[in-house]
Amino acid sequence: IVTEDCAYILKDTELEARDRATRKKLWTVPCSCPYALILVGDTLLAGGDNEVTAFATDTGKRVASMPASGRAYGLAVASGRLSVSTDTGAIHCFE
Repeated sequence: IVTEDCAYILKDTELEARDRATRKKLWTVPCSCPYALILVGDTLLAGGDNEVTAFATDTGKRVASMPASGRAYGLAVASGRLSVSTDTGAIHCFE
């Protein structure tokens, strides 16, 4: 995900943020959710095996985790709700 100031890079085992102007790494955190990534305000949401994890954009700190049955490949946010679709066909909605 790329914003005006920052690039967020999701890898198999970590999530990192880089300053776009200097390309300097701002932070790197362990992340076991390699399937999907979206940005909602100042929060990154990453989809993984049986979970979706939320990270703060400024520090990379894990701020929440939500259960999902299967691999969370589809993430969407609308009207204050997070919709998650998985490879099992399950669709979860979180408020």
